[in-house]
Parts: sequence; C-alpha cells; structure tokens
Amino acid sequence: MRARVYWRRVRLWTVLGLVLWFGVTLGVSWWSSALDVWRVGRMPAGYWWATQGAIAVYLLIIVGHGWVMDRLERRCAEAESGARVS
Repeated sequence: MRARVYWRRVRLWTVLGLVLWFGVTLGVSWWSSALDVWRVGRMPAGYWWATQGAIAVYLLIIVGHGWVMDRLERRCAEAESGARVS
C-alpha cells in the first residue's frame, strides 16, 4: 500500500470519527429536552443520555478507531513485506 493511500485512509477515518463525536456531542444536547418525557430511574432520559450514553458512544468511537487503524497498519505492513519479497 502506498503511503499516499495509507494517509488518505487515516485522514478519512479520523474525520469520520470526529464528525461522529461532534454529532453525538451536539445531538444529545440538542435533543435532550425532547427525551425528558421518559425517565430512567428517577432521572429524566435526556439527562441520562447526555451523561451516560454520550460517554458510551465516545468509548465506542475510540475502540472502533483503534481497531480500524490496527487493520489498516497490518494491511500496509503486509503490502510492504510482499513488495520487498517480489
């Protein structure tokens, strides 16, 4: 895999993660008042999603980004080792 393609994919996945992070941050706070109709325990659902749900999504973004970058680096290393042998 060429370096240009590798960095293009790294940028793409990083931008997608940041867009998702931004969307969760603003989306949860924007829609939290609409979610207050329901309750989770004794707390309004909007408060629960803003505090607990967003953190869970952030962790999923981090784990997903790490998994994707690991796969991308493995593919790049395999392509380089295959190119050297040939």
